[in-house]
Amino acid sequence: MKLNHTQMEATEMKVNMTSSAGKKLAPIMTIIIALMILLPAIATANTMIHNSTTLGSTKHGGSWGVAGGKYGEFTCGTCHARNTGNIKRVKKIITAPNGVDQFPIEADPTPPAGDITFLDAREGSSDFGDDSRADKSQSANICEACHTYDAAQSVGVQFHAYDMSGPGDPGHYNNADCMVCHPGLQAARLYRLSRLSTCQCWRVGQQSADHRFNNSRGSYRPCDDTELCLRELS
Repeated sequence: MKLNHTQMEATEMKVNMTSSAGKKLAPIMTIIIALMILLPAIATANTMIHNSTTLGSTKHGGSWGVAGGKYGEFTCGTCHARNTGNIKRVKKIITAPNGVDQFPIEADPTPPAGDITFLDAREGSSDFGDDSRADKSQSANICEACHTYDAAQSVGVQFHAYDMSGPGDPGHYNNADCMVCHPGLQAARLYRLSRLSTCQCWRVGQQSADHRFNNSRGSYRPCDDTELCLRELS
């Protein structure tokens, strides 16, 4: 079959249009492919996730809340869901992702009635950690439900554990917002590693009455190796 001049021009135009469309789509497809590759890695490194990687924790051999580690890999869905009855979409029942290990509240055969309760996030709320609670053998508080007591802190915490009926300090900032002394959890670690900003500093292990806001120092400066930056001022 022979093409006349008009048919040849039309065919050439279609080829050019297809080629032009392909050139326009190429960058878009490149971006889509790159996102498909990068997004899973970004999700894994999400600094909002509470695990040994984001906190630089050495508990459980430095491997908990991550794939292959103690409890399995934590995601947003481990602790949060829609319409839970709690604020911040905090679940009333939280279970370890790997289906093998168990959080203290999960392992308790008679957990608190109503499970985890988090209805008030204001400083002083009884929904925060409270080691002076009447029943120290268990807790429905979000800050304590998943924490195991361990004086050595190799597999657990010294304060605000699910079971504080044994030895321990019952007066460690009860009913206080954890983020005041542990800003963003992982952020405390990041501030510790980057001390170039002028900060309101807190000496690690200091147990004085002004521990939280460090009023006794009365100065703002880069924090040293034994301190955390509570408030970044510049």
